[in-house]
Parts: sequence; structure tokens; C-alpha cells
Amino acid sequence: MEDNGSIYTFLLQIAGGAALATCFYHFIVFLYQKEKLFLYYSLYLFVTAGFIAYRVINHYFFNDEGASQRWYYSTEEVLQAAHYYFYFVFGIMAYRHYNLLPRYMWLYWKYFLSWSLPIYALSFFFVSYFTQQDKYHGLPQTLSVIFRLTLMISSVIIQIAFIFNSKNGILRLVLAASIAYMCCGTLSMVSNAKNISFFGIPDIGWIFIGIFLDILFFSAAMGARLKGIAREQRESMLRIQQQELDKLGAIYQAQEKERRRISQELHDDIGSTLSSISLMSSVLRKRIATRPESAQTLAAKMEETSRQMIDNMSDIVWSNNPSNDTVQHLTNRLQQFMTNAFENSDTRYSLFVNKPAEEVKVDMLLRREIYLISKEIINNSAKYSQALNFSLQLSFNRDMAIVEAKDDGMGFDEALASAGNGLNNIRLRVKKFNGKAVLQTARGRGTQWTITLPSQEINHA
Repeated sequence: MEDNGSIYTFLLQIAGGAALATCFYHFIVFLYQKEKLFLYYSLYLFVTAGFIAYRVINHYFFNDEGASQRWYYSTEEVLQAAHYYFYFVFGIMAYRHYNLLPRYMWLYWKYFLSWSLPIYALSFFFVSYFTQQDKYHGLPQTLSVIFRLTLMISSVIIQIAFIFNSKNGILRLVLAASIAYMCCGTLSMVSNAKNISFFGIPDIGWIFIGIFLDILFFSAAMGARLKGIAREQRESMLRIQQQELDKLGAIYQAQEKERRRISQELHDDIGSTLSSISLMSSVLRKRIATRPESAQTLAAKMEETSRQMIDNMSDIVWSNNPSNDTVQHLTNRLQQFMTNAFENSDTRYSLFVNKPAEEVKVDMLLRREIYLISKEIINNSAKYSQALNFSLQLSFNRDMAIVEAKDDGMGFDEALASAGNGLNNIRLRVKKFNGKAVLQTARGRGTQWTITLPSQEINHA
């Protein structure tokens, strides 16, 4: 066995203690951060600590010759192979984590190095057991030399790949650790082959110096990664906060638009209607004494106008009530209006709703437009079509709402009626939602509407 002086023992204890303490720390970090890079590093440190501990134990308690020495070297070789295996795992996964590992390097690891190291460890152990030889004699020695040459060649290949792909500070620290370890490994191999010691340090001592430097650089890389995670988390929190602020801003803007819309609606519909009633009341007062028949006609018109105003006010209140944002509430409202519209006619009317299996909420603006469009179609049919049958069908899915209305009435010439009968109102409402309206009608052939309104694509302009 090599010189086991005080320097060697000190190096063992420093490297082993550093590996074990750093192992537990980074495993705890992994449990909190859930990033596999910390797990790979913890595994590397744990196996390394075991390898060093085995060396320390055998140095103090088993330092004899013969069979026990053979078992010592056989088991040590297995642990050393495991140490190198997880060393490569961490380095390769670090570069893969940043998507900077060349494909050839990944294939080299996957199809050669990842399985050749375990195979060597098991082969060496059993060959040593059956031949009763250690790594300094016979076939185990040949396997050991091949193993170390493979490690050196693999290290060179990996270093070349790392040198050209170290794009950030973390990977440069990993590269520095790999180069330091490879240099120490080279000194160890030369020291072993030439049976010399550099600076009084035995061949295996250089391995542990490499491990110690490895831990320093790797731990610095993991510390930098931890800072990066903290920075990413802060940035993520800032993005989330900004998104929440944007949402609040959007909600505020939507509320402002809705307030302006309601205000405009009240001004246009209710204000103009009240102005008309006020004007008609002044005329009525003058005609009561001189033209009673005309006054009665005017009073009836005022009554109808007032009723329309009440209906419009009711529609505004209903459409802006959030508790009505369901398909069922919309259906009930349309059914009530349809009953009132056709109560003095012989038209048979029906309302069908094809809605999702689960009750869903309908966006307030979309619900309002569906109701007003359907109301316009029902009103036109009740007043002008003289139909025997009228049907209205509403269909809802995740992406759109479909309004289909059909009657068997007298129909009309669309080119002549386009300016009246509420057709422009219907088309304008559909256009506001980037929807599509298809009208099929002709004199004596009834009327059919097919209107499609996207539920998400809403134009508030």
C-alpha cells in the first residue's frame, strides 16, 4: 500500500468531511427547490463520502497483507467506480440542464460511459474474488489499467465538450472543477505508474486533493445556481404581481366602459323617450279642450311610449344584473318576452335551448346581445310575418353561441327592407362581437336567421 503518512490522513479527513457536510446541505436544498441538479450533486457527494470513509476505516483498522488486502482493493475499486459514475452524472446533467450539452456527448454517455463503469466495477470485483488477486497483479491489474485509461480519455472528451459550451458562470465553475480533477487524476496516474510522489503526496492523495477542489468548485456552482433560483423566483413574483395589476387595470377599464355604456344607453333610450313624452304631454294639454279625439290618440301613444320605456329600463336592469349570467335566466327571460309578443296572435311559438350538460355562466355582454338580438327577431315576426309557426333555438358551447330563428310567414324582400324592421340593429350587434349573421327570406317563403357569436372574441370598440 502507498505511504499513509500524516499528509495523506489529513487529506482524507478534510475531503471526507467536506463531502458529507456538503451532501446533506444540498440534499436539503433539493427538498426545498425540487431541482434535480441538486439531487445529482448530493448523490455524487454521498458516494464520494462513502468512498473516502472506506479509505479512512481501512487505513486505521485494516493494514495487513494477504486476503484482507485483496478484499480491501476490490471493494475500494467498486466504490471508486461509483464515485466516478456520479461525478460524470452531475457534470453532464449540469450542462444538459441548460440545454448546452452537445448531442455527441449525450450519446457517448448514454451508450458507452453510463454502462461501462458499472460493468467494470462488477467485473473487477468478481475477477478479483475468483483469481484471488488485487489491482496490482494479473487480470485485475489489466482491468484497472483499462479502466483508468478509459477515464482519462472520457475526461478529455468531456472537457473538450465543456470548454466550447460553458456559456454561463455556473457551467464555467463546473468546467474549472472538471479540469482541476483531471489534472489531479493525471498526477495520481503518473505517480502510481512511476512509483514516485509529487511534493511528498502519494498517488491516491492526488485523487483526494482533486475531490476536495471538485467540491469547492461544484459547491460554488451550486451556490450560484441557488442565487439564480432566488432571482428567478423574485422575477416570477414580480411578473405575477404585474399580471395581477394588469388584470385589476383591465377590470377597472371594463367597469369604466360599462358605466359609460349604461350612461349612454340611459341617455339615448330613456332620455329621448322622456323628452318625447314631455313634448307629447304639452301637445296633449292643448288638444284636450279643442280636439278630444286627437288627444285620446296622443294619450294612447304616450301610454305605449311609457310602456316601451319601462320595458327598456327593465332590460337594462336585467342585462346588468350579474345574478342573471346563466343560460337558464336567459331562457326564462326570452320565454316571457315571446309569450307577451305572440299573446294576441294565432302563431304557435317554441323555444329550444341546446346547452352544456352543466349549467354555465354566460358573459354579461354576450348575454345582453343574445337577448336583444332574439328580442328584435321575435318582435319582427310577431308584428309583420303573419306566421303560423315560429321557433327560436339557442345553442351554447365553449367557443360560441348560436341563435337560430325560423318562421313560415309571408317573408319579405331583404333589399327593400334592409333599412327597417330592426335588420340594421341586428347586424350591428353581431358585428360588434365579430360574429356572423345569415338571413334567408323571400316573399311568401318565410324568414330564417342563423347568427353565430364567438364567446371569447368580443370587440368593445
